[in-house]
Amino acid sequence: MQGGSESQSAGARVVLLIVHALLVLATALLLQRVWLQRANTLHDNGRWESSKVGLEYGILGAVAFLTTRTAMHRDRLDLGAWHGYHEVQRREPVSPVSLSARLRLRGPGYLVMLVDRTDAAFTGVRVSSDPAFPAACLHGDGAGRFVRREPLDVSLLGEAWHRLALARRDERWAVTLDGREVGSCAAEPRADGRIGFRSGAADHAWVDDVEIRSEDGAVWREDFANRRHAPAVLAGALAGVLACQGLVLVASAASRRRQGLGATPYVFTTHVVLLSVAGLAW
Repeated sequence: MQGGSESQSAGARVVLLIVHALLVLATALLLQRVWLQRANTLHDNGRWESSKVGLEYGILGAVAFLTTRTAMHRDRLDLGAWHGYHEVQRREPVSPVSLSARLRLRGPGYLVMLVDRTDAAFTGVRVSSDPAFPAACLHGDGAGRFVRREPLDVSLLGEAWHRLALARRDERWAVTLDGREVGSCAAEPRADGRIGFRSGAADHAWVDDVEIRSEDGAVWREDFANRRHAPAVLAGALAGVLACQGLVLVASAASRRRQGLGATPYVFTTHVVLLSVAGLAW
């Protein structure tokens, strides 16, 4: 009977250690997530630039759109943040053979996927939830003036996510929405140009999961999540959680000895506090 009791006690200790390890890992992962989201801004991302910042006169919210995490909340780009009507462009020019992204409009407005953007011209594909701005291919000059429009077979969008894709076919772009080809746009001569997105919405114009394939076979993806130094942040979070546990155990040692208490209640109370704080911060 004694051997069975010792076996059960050893089994209980193993279970407690496993639960403790899982709670340490869960707390550290949540703290890592909080830290990475806190630093997730377009400025720190470094791969995109905003056209509003380059205007001669300052626009309200233009700098905040780049430097605060509002525009990248929940790991997606919100072109409706900070009063909306933003345009962002990928810093590095590219000559793409295909381009796709997930888009969502939660209110009246439109989103434009920009391609072939050079100093001389640009092409944009517009999808919309506003009847005043129907879906179309837009062509403009280097000054930003629209010179031509080609209609697309797309109805007004609802509030769901949609995937918009462009594929180059000779001198035209085949346009696909949610897997259905809805028309084509004239393409500019092959050259390295800017890829970007423009919103005509005052709120909730989201872009996510961008994929660009270039003529040289390279594939570039952007999901607007922050993974910079993620392993180091996780290691720091683990060290911090274990240090907190150690401090609690050291500080409570005398009290536990006087009362004849084990360490388990103190350890799990510390976990509850840390998880609650990290959850609220997240």
